Amino acid sequence: MYRWLVNPKSMLIVIMVMAVALLAACGGDDDTTTSKPSTTAVPKAKAEPTTAPAKQELTGTINIAIKELGPYTTSARVTESTVWLYVSTSTHETLLRMNPQGELEGKLLETWSVDDAGTTWTLKLKEGVPWHGDWGEITSDDVIHAANDHIRDGAVGSLTGVVERLFHANGMEGGGISKIDNYTFQLITDGPQFDMLSFGLSNPVTVVPTSKKQYDAEGEEVTRFGAVGTGPWTLNSSLSGQYWLFDAVEDHYRKSPHFAQLKLHEIPEESTRVANFQTGKIDSFMMAMDSKAAIDQTEDIRYMTIANGATEHLGFYGNWYVGHGTDDQRPGYDPSLPWVSPNPDVNSPEWETARKVREALSIAIDRDLIVETLLGGEGAAQTLWNWENQISNLDPDLRRIEYDPERAKQLLIDAGYPDGFKITLTTSIRGVAAEVETCAAISEFWEDIGIDTTISNVPYLTQGPLLSGRIYNQAACHGTAGRLDPLELYPVTLLSESGWSSGSDHPILDALIHEALVQRNDEDHFRVMNQAARFVYENVMETGLYSVNILWPLGPKLEEWSAHLDYGDTRAFGSYEYAQPRNR
Repeated sequence: MYRWLVNPKSMLIVIMVMAVALLAACGGDDDTTTSKPSTTAVPKAKAEPTTAPAKQELTGTINIAIKELGPYTTSARVTESTVWLYVSTSTHETLLRMNPQGELEGKLLETWSVDDAGTTWTLKLKEGVPWHGDWGEITSDDVIHAANDHIRDGAVGSLTGVVERLFHANGMEGGGISKIDNYTFQLITDGPQFDMLSFGLSNPVTVVPTSKKQYDAEGEEVTRFGAVGTGPWTLNSSLSGQYWLFDAVEDHYRKSPHFAQLKLHEIPEESTRVANFQTGKIDSFMMAMDSKAAIDQTEDIRYMTIANGATEHLGFYGNWYVGHGTDDQRPGYDPSLPWVSPNPDVNSPEWETARKVREALSIAIDRDLIVETLLGGEGAAQTLWNWENQISNLDPDLRRIEYDPERAKQLLIDAGYPDGFKITLTTSIRGVAAEVETCAAISEFWEDIGIDTTISNVPYLTQGPLLSGRIYNQAACHGTAGRLDPLELYPVTLLSESGWSSGSDHPILDALIHEALVQRNDEDHFRVMNQAARFVYENVMETGLYSVNILWPLGPKLEEWSAHLDYGDTRAFGSYEYAQPRNR
């Protein structure tokens, strides 16, 4: 019936190989697998030493395969967030890092604190952190430069809205980022911001410092491709669509690599990645679960595992209702589409008709079957995107979507589409296991209820600007790293003023997200977040598909380094400076 299925009898049960550090990050409750740090406490700074360790002889190259790298670019204004994932875990560095236990540690920052009102942050950089080359040391001016560059006219990053809110207080008078001294800067926000630590300061796709001195001297034409960083690797060369090659910084202030070089290969096809791994041409890659049986045959195979490390959802694009009927109406809004309402009133007949269509599209998907087959059981069905690590705090009646194709057909009849309609389904290539295969599976589920579905596979660097600009108005499968808390991404995915969109917004949802952002304790935080989740769930503004454990297979050359992984964005892997040759 479903051509995409792998025969379950032929699949091996995926072996969970969890490091002790990762087990500590996972709760014992069946409803949640990752513990969450307090939403209010500011973790004590754990500054890493700035004294360079003793030099060691560096040899060899780490070879990692990535589905889609894109061109190596280093301008905050013109670099898409997907590309920043790999830039800021190699040549550049974040201000903070989140360790596998969900604790925040200083990377470029030495200390950080917030006042009792939760609106004034004081942040101090480590002194003496050198830029690559002859550009001196990082200062507050560099951080302010990066924050300003991120939102300049023509900025293409999908997180411009988040940076505007966290680093510029949405233009509030007297707010935003300012310099105190060469190493200390201040952030004044428009009310408490829940995600300042977990997203704004530790995520590798928000504000990543670059050298203002270099920018002033060489201009954007040079620094858009060659802005220096402070990371443990420097760029040797790159060829768009093929590879990025880095050299180790032998005397890095924080942690020098054990290998002489790091090479990231862009290899879109899973079969090619598997073949290269089996023949020793690459040392690791983010593996599709149905490849594990073949990978298990590799001699001396090991795995690094991140529980709930990635998550996939389905967006119904065109459902933009903030600014409805005004000059602010989104360009892709088209009320003639069956899943889009011409009326934003959630009590109107028009809204209910479009809602029924979205519900039909959601319940026609057998999420459990996708998890069992395409993920080999190494994941969990999800009802709502971004809740994968906080299911125990989600209202129980929101935790399940029953697969019901017969009810889906009846909903389409009730909505006036007994013969179905046409829809395009696009896959965002984001490095999440089974993302392409799942999108293909959904198209077949939809065909079974009479929906004429066209699959579109385009590079995310092509698709991303259409989503950010609210131009695309069909459906899309999209994945991200798993998050410790849903509010880390709600302001990015469902807020009308964000730089990116999961396909929907609404004034009611905007108000709930803003209310959630200013809560100061866990009880109030999850009370409001459940109200937002209920609105999304009951109106099917988007729908979750699955969360999946990330398995990074390690070839015989590498020891695992799970205790040092950064959890700002788990898809990026990263922390390659901690990877060691086996048996050294």
